[in-house]
Amino acid sequence: MSKTVRCTAPFVAALALAVAGCGGGSSSGSGATAGTGSTGSTAEAVALTTPAAGCGSLPLPAVQDPDGVVAQLPADHQAAYKGYPYVVHKSPWADWKPKGEPPYKVGVAWGPSTAGFQVDMGKALVDRLKASPLVSDVEYRTMGADVNVPAQLANYNALVNEGVDIMIVEPLLAPPFLAPIKKAAEKGIPTVTVQTVADTPYAVNVSPNLTLANAEASARLLQMIGGKGNVLRVGGIPGVPSEIEADTAQKLVLKECPDVKDAGQVYGNFVSPNAKSETLKFLATHPTKIDGVLQSGTMTDGIMSAFQQTGRPMPIVADIGPTKGGVGYWINNRDSYQGVGTAFGPSALGTAGADVTLRMLEGQGPKTSNMVARIPLLTDENLDQWADKSWTLTTPGQPEGPPNSWFTDEYLDPFFANGAPPQGD
Repeated sequence: MSKTVRCTAPFVAALALAVAGCGGGSSSGSGATAGTGSTGSTAEAVALTTPAAGCGSLPLPAVQDPDGVVAQLPADHQAAYKGYPYVVHKSPWADWKPKGEPPYKVGVAWGPSTAGFQVDMGKALVDRLKASPLVSDVEYRTMGADVNVPAQLANYNALVNEGVDIMIVEPLLAPPFLAPIKKAAEKGIPTVTVQTVADTPYAVNVSPNLTLANAEASARLLQMIGGKGNVLRVGGIPGVPSEIEADTAQKLVLKECPDVKDAGQVYGNFVSPNAKSETLKFLATHPTKIDGVLQSGTMTDGIMSAFQQTGRPMPIVADIGPTKGGVGYWINNRDSYQGVGTAFGPSALGTAGADVTLRMLEGQGPKTSNMVARIPLLTDENLDQWADKSWTLTTPGQPEGPPNSWFTDEYLDPFFANGAPPQGD
């Protein structure tokens, strides 16, 4: 069974398709002009490069790397940390090995089981762990369909007290987990986080750089609408780390485009039906034409459905963590719609978290507290790798994209002192 992760991501990697040279003037790799931008209107043709300044630029800070661990990684890995908002530390787990002989017990305190993305990511994580000879048991507990941080904390603490060898958590809100992660570390139990980040050296965080992903897709979208017009912002869950990163990135790139108006913001909880409902409410009270939608992830089909239902012109929607419905609409309307996004599949990220866990159980020695991958842009050039013409706006689920293309064994190896594919590969 191959343990390289499938997808491209963030949200979710044909890394050559990612925008090159953040903040520089190099081509971002998806063609010379934007072409048609939205149903019923045509976006101004612009050169899709990353300018050093002005609308379309990426005013992102350098990563905080006090121990110099990022600086020791290969150049493509270092580029993935551009704008990363968390401090990256030398991992205290570099010399850790689990007690006793394998197989080992793994505890998983997962987030909400609300959307297909969440369910698919968790399933991939568990399936990968159970397939390994290193693992005897996977104790998987979710907070349920509701957003319930106290329940997730209770699950985490209970699993630590039960004596698991290693923990995996998707911390919906990171601050409440910092003290428990440290307490687990004092017991010799490391914690791997997946997708969302616990900003502590005691965790090993496995995540896409959502700030960079949202900034790149948003900046590209603003170029595609000619650097002027009105944009709606559709957020996920207020206050969660991924939403904070998306919101920060969107505001940074919008600041560079003075002729683009932020028309308002609604929240869809990262769930398409909710996003559709909230977008419909917004459109009912805002007759102004919307040229683009900046969203935080996995809600494109719901947003598009709202515009379609109201008969309003379809804006370009930043397809962060694409939905089958969103890319289905795009691929079937190429004559009148050209989109942009950043693409990674849920199974890919779940498998990445499992692979890092297995490497730690083997004693490979993580070098850093944060293992980060860059999510490549989704453009018309690589759309065929993500979309199927049989999909429509009502097709549920998220596409996985091309296999073995993100968080691969080769990409993970430099993060470890003795990096190698886990046993059983």
